[in-house]
Amino acid sequence: MRSTNFMFGVVALCVSIADAQTPTGAKEMFGGGGDSSVIAFSGEKQHPQSPKPLKHNPEANQAAESKHSCGLSFSIELEEAPGQPGIQVSQARTFHSGERIRLHFKTNTDGNLSIVQLGSSGTSATLFPDSARGLANNTMSARVDHILPSENHWFRFDDSAGTEKLLVFFAKDQPTLDRAVPIRPVMNQTQTAELMVTNNAVSGSKDLVIETVNDGTYAVNKKCDIVAMEIELRHR
Repeated sequence: MRSTNFMFGVVALCVSIADAQTPTGAKEMFGGGGDSSVIAFSGEKQHPQSPKPLKHNPEANQAAESKHSCGLSFSIELEEAPGQPGIQVSQARTFHSGERIRLHFKTNTDGNLSIVQLGSSGTSATLFPDSARGLANNTMSARVDHILPSENHWFRFDDSAGTEKLLVFFAKDQPTLDRAVPIRPVMNQTQTAELMVTNNAVSGSKDLVIETVNDGTYAVNKKCDIVAMEIELRHR
């Protein structure tokens, strides 16, 4: 199948929650277990050590689902050769114009996901779901690797260097997400400011735990309330 480019008007990959320090233990709470060493690469090429192709296997993670928390994991796949599986790259990587990536999300419980792209003028727009691009279904099934824009399409960095911010919200159902985070296809400065207030409140909650490890970033709400994650994409 021929791949279609989706343009980011953007730029590197850092994941942060407001200005708080990254806490530990989110992966264990999520149910992933395993290595918890934090990725911290620098330099021109910032691939993980011994990179391996990502496997799009919904059954890969067999860890038991947490019954008392709602969690979201995130990682980045970088295309190295057309038609081949990409490799997972560090969230600290600086991307370059023309490079293509896919975003991988996984949850530890069924729910719904929304992603908002912040503009430089203080406005914002919904990146996902987006029915115009065939991305209308934002339902997340637990332990399934959800790939954006899709398994056959990529986001491509254009020639405009800079930093792009994405706000990611996850809840156990759409009504809960709608009540906590009212998202519209396009939001003006006032609406975007209100969204940021909500994002900061959720991000600063003592119940939200964030951890970045070798296989991605994990965000878990211990009370199964809204999960919020802020992603920065930098490119030159």
